[in-house]
Amino acid sequence: MRAAHTVIGEMAGLSKKEMALNLKGKSEESKTQCILEFVNHILESRGQVYDLEFIKLKELKLTDAEISEIVAHTAMNIFTTYYHMIAKTEIDYPLVKAQNKQLDNY
Repeated sequence: MRAAHTVIGEMAGLSKKEMALNLKGKSEESKTQCILEFVNHILESRGQVYDLEFIKLKELKLTDAEISEIVAHTAMNIFTTYYHMIAKTEIDYPLVKAQNKQLDNY
């Protein structure tokens, strides 16, 4: 499903450079970088998130609703990836692999 997400990223106006960085868990934008670190922590810790992560997001002026949306999108992407792996869904977009070892499992 990462390939479909890349197409959606292009439609949302993300540059190829930013998407390439995002696949490595990086971003040129500090706010996006902090969000990616939060998401990576969710994945690495299997959902065990500490207050420090929330404090960092709050320092970026993210609302509780925005943080909830980040968590919901993370969970939804894990679910859909597992579902498509189990169903052996044929990918009809050019395949794009994450360059972050932790993300390769999702």
